[in-house]
Amino acid sequence: MKSVLTKMQLLATWLLVIAIVTACAPATPIPTSTPTTTSTLEPTPTFTPSPTSTATPQPTPTPRLVSVKQEAVLYSGPGKDGYEEITPLSAGTNVEPLGRFVDFVLVRVYGRDKTQEGIYPQCC
Repeated sequence: MKSVLTKMQLLATWLLVIAIVTACAPATPIPTSTPTTTSTLEPTPTFTPSPTSTATPQPTPTPRLVSVKQEAVLYSGPGKDGYEEITPLSAGTNVEPLGRFVDFVLVRVYGRDKTQEGIYPQCC
């Protein structure tokens, strides 16, 4: 086993020497040549920029709102157990449905101090 370790150490040392020699080798000079003929540069044509088209502003889509049928509570997750109560919703409150999860709907509520999102029980 000792001879294998010595051979591996020798190989690693040899590779290190090759890497150092390669890194320290002088850079190959870039051949320089003198031009045999002189050429004059022709001016490049200048292009006038084409008129830019202004993008037509797209209207912000109006959210699809639905009304809450009866009083409910908006939760931070699906269900009452283990989830924080965000806000109560009175009957007739407009909400925007964003997604459905079994018996719950992720909704966005507008018209309060700030826009709020939460889970609303769909069962009612």
